[in-house]
Amino acid sequence: MEGLYGKKTDSQTNWEVNKMYNEKSKKNLKMFSSKNQPKKNGRPKGPLSLTKEIKKVLETVYPASKKPIHEPLVTAAIKHAMKGNAAYFKEIVERVDGKVTDKTEHTGKDSEPVKFRVIYENRRTPPEE
Repeated sequence: MEGLYGKKTDSQTNWEVNKMYNEKSKKNLKMFSSKNQPKKNGRPKGPLSLTKEIKKVLETVYPASKKPIHEPLVTAAIKHAMKGNAAYFKEIVERVDGKVTDKTEHTGKDSEPVKFRVIYENRRTPPEE
């Protein structure tokens, strides 16, 4: 059987196989104490969000017009929609009214509820009906 770092016999565990190759690296390991602490305390607090960063940029003031950056973008999107660009129109409508949900209804024969029959193999007693 092939282990992570080499072949192992049936009596060896993965730990025993890996231990044979990791003795040198064990010397570098030190327990954490009040003096030996990691340099970084893990991931920064709060979620990293692309949307949050985009909102920050869009709220900044555009130097030429002294208006927020998002205003010319909104105006441009509306102009494209008015010229007949369906993608811009759809985006604006979905932002204003919300996305239209697709409703799918599953029915059986003659609009009756769908019936499922489960068959258990190797069952000694017949299922109750």
